[in-house]
Amino acid sequence: MEPLAVNEITITRELFQEGFSLVFSKRQQKTLLFCGIAIAAAGMLFLILQTAFRQAAMLGVPLLIMGSVVVVWSFLLHSMEQKKKYRALCRRNGGAPVHRKIEFYETFLRVYAEAAEPIDIDYTDVGRVQETEHLFVLTCARRIGVMLKKDGFTSGAMEAIHPFLSPDESISHL
Repeated sequence: MEPLAVNEITITRELFQEGFSLVFSKRQQKTLLFCGIAIAAAGMLFLILQTAFRQAAMLGVPLLIMGSVVVVWSFLLHSMEQKKKYRALCRRNGGAPVHRKIEFYETFLRVYAEAAEPIDIDYTDVGRVQETEHLFVLTCARRIGVMLKKDGFTSGAMEAIHPFLSPDESISHL
């Protein structure tokens, strides 16, 4: 069976960061930010109350410091998580950037990795197709994400397979 299209991608740190930004849970980051602000505000309140009642600032200072650390951590969380996942991806490939080959057929797509069995994904499992500057990112069932490089099609094109991926909606541009 001849594939409709073939895409090849070498996942560099820059491409991984571009694709990771689409799937990173911003909810976790916002929750940490909110908690950090609340803890820091509680610390400020304790400092103000302890100063007003001429008490030693025992609880206010640690709460203020802890809240500040959580706020800073919420901003660093995205880059720390991205770096950790990219290192793990490269570690599984012997430390080198990962190369993927994706073939598109009439009812499914097949993802090839260097040292693993190919993964077949039905088009019905593709939940969303997103576009960035250099990538198309397919979000699939079972928490699988497939990155396609825009200029990585060695045969066929995205336009040929797009009706199979999401016939009712267009690609979301980011």
